[in-house]
Amino acid sequence: MAWDNRWHMPHRIVVALVVLLVVGCGEAKPVRHVTAPAKDPDLFLDDPQGQVERIAAGGRLVAWSVRTPADRVAINRDEVGELPPLTMPKTSQVMVADERGGARLTVELGHRWVSRLRMLRGPGGPAEPQLAITSCPERDVSSCRDELLTLTPGAPLKVTRRTRGAQAAAAAAGTVDRGRRVRPVGKTRGRCAVRLRVDQPDGRSRTLPRLPARDRRYERCGGLVGWAIAGDHVYATVDREDPEYDFTADFVYAIDFTAPATARWREIARPYRYTPGSYALALGPAITDEGQYWLDLDTERERPENACAIAATDTRVYRLDNTRCATFYGDAPGGAIRISRGEASFFPARP
Repeated sequence: MAWDNRWHMPHRIVVALVVLLVVGCGEAKPVRHVTAPAKDPDLFLDDPQGQVERIAAGGRLVAWSVRTPADRVAINRDEVGELPPLTMPKTSQVMVADERGGARLTVELGHRWVSRLRMLRGPGGPAEPQLAITSCPERDVSSCRDELLTLTPGAPLKVTRRTRGAQAAAAAAGTVDRGRRVRPVGKTRGRCAVRLRVDQPDGRSRTLPRLPARDRRYERCGGLVGWAIAGDHVYATVDREDPEYDFTADFVYAIDFTAPATARWREIARPYRYTPGSYALALGPAITDEGQYWLDLDTERERPENACAIAATDTRVYRLDNTRCATFYGDAPGGAIRISRGEASFFPARP
């Protein structure tokens, strides 16, 4: 299982709620892009009806999906944000904006819902920004398809190329960046000391050292559950268990695959931790060339209520709020994209 921007909802967490709240769709109000600081300088996008359900960022670009009308709000789902929508939209769009200003780019998707978005860079690096979109014509996720859009690096924003197939699927899954692709070597199920390989566009490849086989406390291996690449770093997530106390945790490791052969994996974060009496959870990751951002959630007080996901450019971290895709269930029917200042913790890939 490669990494994608839905990874923030671990499949282990089951929310046992039986109440169903339905908010009438009505006539959707337009999503308002805030172009200048007003009363709330951290408000990037005002979404009064909760039409925005996915976000991605990279370089200096921010992308988000808009569906019309907004979906209904249900609070009896086992995994909020990962399941298909309750209702299909009449139409969907993906918007792309440059933090430095200029007109936004609109990508029309028609009668489809957006499952995930991911910003990355093509073989040309920062001069070749790309956006991977997974969209679906039916509620059944088996109908989803991946498309990779190559964009201009600045204003005016335009789509210069569209790609589908295996390359688009790898881009959407987070396993390719700058034309370099990471993939496991051999079997991964139930194994922790797995090796990953980075394939270069010119045909060269490098097999990375084995991931750590065990942890002193978390002795039991649950297996490799995710891998991704961004810039010069490869990230891997391993599920580990402490059988004595019934603890579970996700260990996130990073390695610079351009470093000398003596380089080794380094643990940088544990975004998910479970004990029989409590659990800790973080939204993310928002991956940059230098590391990862994770937003810790207050699982006891269910804060922040409407937080769905985070994404990061080279200069900012953004938080998407919307009850329809939130980890916890908020009361507000609308949503927003906000500039997150100091909320998310940064975990550098380098020591």
